[in-house]
Amino acid sequence: MTSVLDLKSALNFAQNLAQSVGEKLLAMQNNVSVVAFKERQDMVTTADYAAEKLYLKAIHHQYPDHSIHSEEQGSDQKKSDYQWIIDPLDGTKEYLRGIPLWNTNLTLELHRRPILSVIYKPDLKVLFAATKVVGVLENGRQTKLSTIKSLSQSHIYAYLPSQASVFQPLAKPWQKMAQLSQQTYRLRGSSEEVVSIAWVAIGKIEAAVNFCRFPQWYDFASGLVCAQTAGCRVTDLNNQPIDSRGQYQGYIISNGLIHQAIIDSITA
Repeated sequence: MTSVLDLKSALNFAQNLAQSVGEKLLAMQNNVSVVAFKERQDMVTTADYAAEKLYLKAIHHQYPDHSIHSEEQGSDQKKSDYQWIIDPLDGTKEYLRGIPLWNTNLTLELHRRPILSVIYKPDLKVLFAATKVVGVLENGRQTKLSTIKSLSQSHIYAYLPSQASVFQPLAKPWQKMAQLSQQTYRLRGSSEEVVSIAWVAIGKIEAAVNFCRFPQWYDFASGLVCAQTAGCRVTDLNNQPIDSRGQYQGYIISNGLIHQAIIDSITA
């Protein structure tokens, strides 16, 4: 049986590790090469592999009984109640182009439910950390949700639809975007989904939405922990709760106060 984990210690470990990996990524940004293409524009670089190697080595040393699932390696198939979900370099395309829209993040699950996460943006030196024993932290500071109740005053960030990301005709998610934008103060596009979700969790924006296909779990889990810990409302487009791995159609993550208004706006 896996021993009970001290979440505060695990969070400190995860924060230090993500910062170390992030600084390594920042240092090697101008000396990176593409190793392989997963699809036309989805590539793997020497930076992805270098970051993943650092994560794997540190976690194996600190928590040898825990299993690990990483974006590039996949799952190690180790039997454990605890599993680390790693996205070594989230935003590889932007990273390669020198655009500061990338991060490194990791999540810890217990019985396949996320309980702890860290997201680090090295270019901005911003670290998000979340678990129920400490709440949601931004660079070590306590945070709280926005209290805005009206779409007309809300900032909402959205993952922009593309042909590769939709589960329906491409026009449909764009139609939902148009419907929502007519009622929202500002609707912005964002490629960093976990960071957008973290911004909701710390009260910087009121909602993050994705009207496309549900993302890969490693592209979502760390943000989900922030949202759940903060008390956000988290559902798919059918208003079904999202709390663990599953089959969902997109997502809506909000401060809870504008959630129904978002759903009403896209189903009108």
